[in-house]
Amino acid sequence: MKRIYLLSMRFIFLIMLSSCKYEENTEITVIDEIVIGEQTWTAYNYDHTLFQSNKSYGVAYHNDDGNLTIYGALLTYQEALDACPDGWHLPTLTEWQTLFTYLGGTKVAGGKLKSTNYWQAPNLGELNTSGFRALPGGGASNNLQFDGLGWSAHFWSSTKSGDMVYVPTLFNDSAEVELIVIPQNMYASVRYIKDK
Repeated sequence: MKRIYLLSMRFIFLIMLSSCKYEENTEITVIDEIVIGEQTWTAYNYDHTLFQSNKSYGVAYHNDDGNLTIYGALLTYQEALDACPDGWHLPTLTEWQTLFTYLGGTKVAGGKLKSTNYWQAPNLGELNTSGFRALPGGGASNNLQFDGLGWSAHFWSSTKSGDMVYVPTLFNDSAEVELIVIPQNMYASVRYIKDK
C-alpha cells in the first residue's frame, strides 16, 4: 500500500512538473494595479522592490529606507522614464486630467486620491474614495534638499513645458489638485498607467 502511494505521488509530481512552463532568463513582473474609470494605474508609488526590478532608481526621502517602504522612491524625470516596466508608461498630463475629471474635477479630486494615512493635519478633503492612496512623499531638489514629507505629494507626468515638466501636486491643507511645473532634475513620486 505504501509503495502504491509513493508511486502515485511521483506520478502526480511528474504531471505537475511537465505542465509547468519554464523559460530561462525570463523576468516575471507582477504589478499591483488599481482601475479608476477606464484607466489602470499602479496601486503604489514606484519602489523597485514592489516592481520586482533588478535595478534600483531614485532615492528615499532623507535616504531613509523606512521612508522608502512607506512612501516609495523619489525619482528624477529621466529615472521615472527609465524605471517604467513593460506594458506601462509615465502618464501624460492629459491622462492625469482624465483621472481628475472622472473624480469630479481638480477642485475635489485631490481629496479623493489622498490616502487616509500619513498626511499631516488637517488633510482636507481626504476621502480616498478612488482607492489611489496618494501618499505625502514630499520631494527633493537636484542636490537632494528634501522637503514636504507628510504634507505634499508630487507626481511626474510625461508632459513637458519647455525644459520643465508638469507635476500634479496634492497638499494636506487642500482637496484640490494643483498643476505645477518643475525642472527635470528634481525628485518626485511616480505612478504609472497601463498601456492600452
